[in-house]
Amino acid sequence: MSIVSQRAPHKGIALRAELVRLKCDRVVDDKTDEDVFSLTDDRLSLFAIRVGRKNHSRAGYFLRNREEIDELLRLLLRLPSIS
Repeated sequence: MSIVSQRAPHKGIALRAELVRLKCDRVVDDKTDEDVFSLTDDRLSLFAIRVGRKNHSRAGYFLRNREEIDELLRLLLRLPSIS
C-alpha cells in the first residue's frame, strides 16, 4: 500500500526547486536516488554518485563503500573555493 499519491513530485523535482530557491547551480548527491540521477537541466551541474555498483543506474559514477565516500569528501575539502 502506498500513502504517497502517484502524482506527487519526486525528489529530483524537489531538488531542482531548492537549487533555484537557493541560487545554486551544482549539487553532489551520493544517495541511491535515480530520480535525482535522471535530472536533465542545462542550468544544473549534477555530479551523480551512487553508493554501490548497479548496472542500470543513471549515476555517472559510483563509490564502493562508506570509506570511499569519506575519501571523496576529504578530497573535495582540499579543493580551492570557487566563487
